[in-house]
Amino acid sequence: MKFGITTFLFFLSFNFALGQKYRIAKTNPAFQKVRADENFDCIHENFDTSMYQWVADYVVTFDTVQPGTIETTFKEVWERANRLGANAYKLTGSDLYCIGEPRHYELSVYWLRMEDRDSNLHLFNSGDVYLFGFLGHHVELDGYEVVSGEEEILVEELTCYHFDMEHDQKVDIRIGSKNRGEIHNVRANANTLPEYLYFQHTTGGGQNAFISTYPWNFAEFLIRALQKG
Repeated sequence: MKFGITTFLFFLSFNFALGQKYRIAKTNPAFQKVRADENFDCIHENFDTSMYQWVADYVVTFDTVQPGTIETTFKEVWERANRLGANAYKLTGSDLYCIGEPRHYELSVYWLRMEDRDSNLHLFNSGDVYLFGFLGHHVELDGYEVVSGEEEILVEELTCYHFDMEHDQKVDIRIGSKNRGEIHNVRANANTLPEYLYFQHTTGGGQNAFISTYPWNFAEFLIRALQKG
């Protein structure tokens, strides 16, 4: 795909406005693009390394983590990786969980054959539940409270809360008040992907609350990026 000067200047101004920089650290000179692909799968740590091919390494830096910053940069790397012929990734470094500025993360991108995608995807099956905090510095709140059974949990910004579920275990997760909040019912199934939940919106002094889900490829990126070490 070719870009004219107008498109090039747009990307420069877009990255400058949000304080974001995308850099390709290394590329594989032996890789030959197979075909256009719109997928961007997280490669499981236990997946057979012979089933995919390294394409390039990306480094993404930004001045601060504002709401939407992480999602925007992930989608941008996704699109750039697809243009190179990559359709999968591994997170190799991150300091998104740290206090302070600036922030960065590093991704290695790969070509994964379509016939091998399901084998990789099935390795993520666990039936666990993840709750993600705000993906940025919230103006008024450090986090949001959820209730699971009798337990009250504060999910802080740039963190991920993990329920390690037993097979067939039931968990009711409530956000907001009993009258105007939302209850999400979860039953663990080890043969399915985890549930990747986050607080989406609230109005009226925190009384209206909603629970939404992230797609698995972005959620698995967050799980790794928001954990130290």
